[in-house]
Amino acid sequence: MRNIYVCFCFLSILLLNVVGVNAADKQLAGVGVQVTPTSGGELVIIRVVDGTPAANAGLLPGDLIDRIGVSALKGMAFEDVIRHHLHGPTGSTIELFYRRPGVAGQQRVIMTRKLLTRPQNDLPGVQSIQLESGGVSE
Repeated sequence: MRNIYVCFCFLSILLLNVVGVNAADKQLAGVGVQVTPTSGGELVIIRVVDGTPAANAGLLPGDLIDRIGVSALKGMAFEDVIRHHLHGPTGSTIELFYRRPGVAGQQRVIMTRKLLTRPQNDLPGVQSIQLESGGVSE
């Protein structure tokens, strides 16, 4: 067996650079979601990190966040949404309004941001998988 690294989404690496968060800084106050903007102005959740406020609140990949607190996301710059609305001081609360595909109506959740620590060798958007020999030709 050998390890192969598969990049599921390089957005989070770019996101750290776009919003001015140094990739070497492993501490972020947030809720534990990886998001990408949609053409309609919402954020779609592409990953929920286990054991985080978002996971405990029941958020799922595919959920569409269209409002954070009183701020509608449509028309806002992606980096402003991340920097000024999704991330915040440790212990502060965040209110998300989202829609789940296949479920009628808007959902609401209130969470408390916590300090998220990324393991030293963990690269956002990259996952290690093992393939049996013969899975990839040399």
